[in-house]
Amino acid sequence: MAIDLYMENKITEADKVLKEMQDTGFRPTLSVYEAKLAALCRESEVDEAVKVIEVEMVKAHCVPTVKLYNIVLRGLCDGGKSALAVGYLRKMVKQVGCVPDKETYDILVDGLCLEGKFIEANKVLEEMLIKSYWPCVDTFNILIRGLCSVGRQYEGVMLLEEMINQGKLPDQSVWNSLVTSLCSNIVNNYKIYTIMLMTS
Repeated sequence: MAIDLYMENKITEADKVLKEMQDTGFRPTLSVYEAKLAALCRESEVDEAVKVIEVEMVKAHCVPTVKLYNIVLRGLCDGGKSALAVGYLRKMVKQVGCVPDKETYDILVDGLCLEGKFIEANKVLEEMLIKSYWPCVDTFNILIRGLCSVGRQYEGVMLLEEMINQGKLPDQSVWNSLVTSLCSNIVNNYKIYTIMLMTS
């Protein structure tokens, strides 16, 4: 009943059912918490969703799973709080039996890229690759273009190499970004060199 109410976004009514359930000695299942977290995130109440994992589930002696964390991470990233979401990745890693999966990393990389945090996204992607989780072509494309846009051509080229090693072909826009970025760098370096010559 609680799950159905949460799925209908009737959070207040579902919370009452959950409380009655606990008052009569029944422990909520993980699927109840999944439904609650999903409902809160749909309603953009991500801070409340975080409290469910940090407070409510602790009181109920219920250990969060990767699936539960992923729901909250997606909610945080959708709400423009990707840096906070990365903090939750660290909490997951410390929790026994809760290993981040491919979806966890996909959510974080996409969220960071959406906020223009390409350097941070690249660090998370490196961690993802170390664990042998392979991102999709779109993730590579977005991140390489993003790194070029912030003057990090070297990291962009390294990712391009990784992408090609995995048998994935970059979009034409990726090549354009790399060429534009490298040419811009050459022009800027030439200007600096010219100024240095004129002032020496």
